[in-house]
Amino acid sequence: MRSSTFLYALPLAALAVSAAQVNPRSHKSRFHRRSSPPLPQGNTPGPVLLRSFAQSQGLAYVQGDNTAVMTVDNYSDLSEGENRNSVRIQSKTTISTGLVIADIFDMPHGCSVWPSLWQVGPNWPAGGEIDIIEGVNNLQLNQMTVHSSEGCTLDKNPPATTVNNTTGKVEAFTSNIIATGCATTATSNAGCAFQDPSTQSYGTGFNDIAGGVFASLVQDSGIQIWRFPRYAIPSDITSQNPDPTTWGAPSAYWSSSSCDISSHFYNMNVVFDITLCGDWAGSAYSQTCGGSKGGASSCAAQVTQASNYKYASWKINYVAIYQ
Repeated sequence: MRSSTFLYALPLAALAVSAAQVNPRSHKSRFHRRSSPPLPQGNTPGPVLLRSFAQSQGLAYVQGDNTAVMTVDNYSDLSEGENRNSVRIQSKTTISTGLVIADIFDMPHGCSVWPSLWQVGPNWPAGGEIDIIEGVNNLQLNQMTVHSSEGCTLDKNPPATTVNNTTGKVEAFTSNIIATGCATTATSNAGCAFQDPSTQSYGTGFNDIAGGVFASLVQDSGIQIWRFPRYAIPSDITSQNPDPTTWGAPSAYWSSSSCDISSHFYNMNVVFDITLCGDWAGSAYSQTCGGSKGGASSCAAQVTQASNYKYASWKINYVAIYQ
């Protein structure tokens, strides 16, 4: 595969920053209403800030070992209702078919925090969306979701030709299905989703093992996502000659048997962001962070204290796009 690396150091990437709004809004507002170039909407009407501001404020920088860091403002105490600055970074390269590999040391986590690594096409949901990493608050399992226009569902029993490297069984995927309707409608935009059963897939469990690699492959035959912990990254990935046919069963698989991939997923940018509160993290706050679970009394109150964002950072070794 021909490789195009977009994120090895931040100056190589298109970066914009927005203030994160703590008031819940609809999930789709996180990626709707794009301009050219696309700007971060977060869950916020707040201002879009320049890359130079993000770097000058320590929100986006490159460490001495070339690790790219993107973080929430973790030094400003705020009044309830004020916006807290956060970061979104988006690839200049777009992808319709091909392979995205992200080597990540740390991902953001904690109460009110809603991080994601995703691919998104134009005129959402027409160009599609693939959520590779997504979770909120103190959840421990990664959720992988596809959003599309009308005409796509998740086939629960696609043809299985790959071996689960853990169980030795021939399986189409290794994660648990939690929703099968991919299309966004007037009444639903939850998407069709898988949940990784491993606590090493998200948050503290992922960071405790020095992270690992996520890979997303889009082909006319389907969409596949793999996760490899740091101690089990395939050698062909580290040698920059990836061969997905040797990786075994993926974590998630959306087959073309129930969705025409090429007409629903195209010209997608790769995006990292860190949203605060919003519809998912905000609505799940009381169950996952409130009371004795370690957070403030409300999501809005959580956002006021800078010390709550000590671990709200992406630390990325590289992202490579193979087309």
